[in-house]
Amino acid sequence: MIVVLKSHATKDSPEFRELMAFLSQKPGISLRVHEEVGALVTLTEVYLIGDTSAFDPHEIETLPGVERVVSIEEDYRILGRHPGKSRRRKLQQAVGAGLPRLPGE
Repeated sequence: MIVVLKSHATKDSPEFRELMAFLSQKPGISLRVHEEVGALVTLTEVYLIGDTSAFDPHEIETLPGVERVVSIEEDYRILGRHPGKSRRRKLQQAVGAGLPRLPGE
């Protein structure tokens, strides 16, 4: 799950501290903060790493400073690096016969 903050909600803002306090109480996840600094705007995102399936995105969206919440579904995680899963095999299943097999597959 990715929480995208409004441009005024930077790492130093009270909104950011409130959000982090709220999210840090959620069991079974870790948080990673990412900032992209542009010429006019700084974009801050908080990545929730772990099982977020029980989280209500609307509850997080109502917190001050939150612009939107993006849930990452299993379909989009196929290309990620997840232990025990063959990325290439999943990609082949997703695109069908259009991806050639490598030697040893």
